[in-house]
Amino acid sequence: MKNRRPSRTVRRQRNKARAKVQDQTLIWPFIVV
Repeated sequence: MKNRRPSRTVRRQRNKARAKVQDQTLIWPFIVV
């Protein structure tokens, strides 16, 4: 059975992925300029 509420590990992994995407979006303009 899957828990409706995501566990801490899952949440941490999602936060890591989200941070990676944000870093890429921040880095992209610098590369273009």
